[in-house]
Amino acid sequence: LAVLTLGALSYGLIALGEGATRNGAIALVAAAPLAWLFVRTERRARAPMMLGLFRNSSFSGANGLTVLLYAALSGALFLLPFLLIRVHGYSAMAAGAAFLPFAAIMGLGSRRSGGLVGRFGSRAPLVIGPALTAAGFVVLGLFARNPSYSSGVLPGLLIMSVGMTIAVAPLTTTVLNAVPDGMSGTASGINNAAARAGSLVAIAAIGFAIGGGAMDVDAGAITHAYRVTMWTAGALAALSALTAAATIAPRGASPANE
Repeated sequence: LAVLTLGALSYGLIALGEGATRNGAIALVAAAPLAWLFVRTERRARAPMMLGLFRNSSFSGANGLTVLLYAALSGALFLLPFLLIRVHGYSAMAAGAAFLPFAAIMGLGSRRSGGLVGRFGSRAPLVIGPALTAAGFVVLGLFARNPSYSSGVLPGLLIMSVGMTIAVAPLTTTVLNAVPDGMSGTASGINNAAARAGSLVAIAAIGFAIGGGAMDVDAGAITHAYRVTMWTAGALAALSALTAAATIAPRGASPANE
């Protein structure tokens, strides 16, 4: 039921983006009762796999944060190569190489960021990291018309990379710490599903910003879509920071259970 819900939601967004209004609307309407059936089934099960874990506020908040943050990241990184190649004339190789700072910072910094929870608790890195990520997306959007990599792309990419590095490892730690040891596998699976769901819905929804197939529109439309996407990503990342502030238990406090 969860897979059917996500499938209907994603197909509906894709269809609407391509102009298939009737099919898209039907799929989006169908997603609501499917989601209700999923929750109803979990509530009636003797041993529900997922729903009980969400009674923990830190677990719920971390997964909500995951959906928002990874939706922002996936939508932004999906559209960036289109801008570099179709608008600014980068080769495919150069557009791919543009992401190297992101990979390097994440790879080198994640080991250190994993210790932030032990030093400062979960809330601080999960507020600061997404807030920095949001700032990075806003900077990328502001310089959409600048073809220079060093001044148009790199500054925002660096800020976003540092923010994601601060957030990712503490996010995983928070999810696993919020559940009993015997449920760590299920918790990890749910969090991965949350990340993929956010990515899936964000990329499906890009059709709204593009206004059609990305390969069929001109440079001006791609630039506009890129800016809208980056600012939307910034808003989603900022909302994920607010989610962390509202739901993640402070250091030394027990997470709320309902």
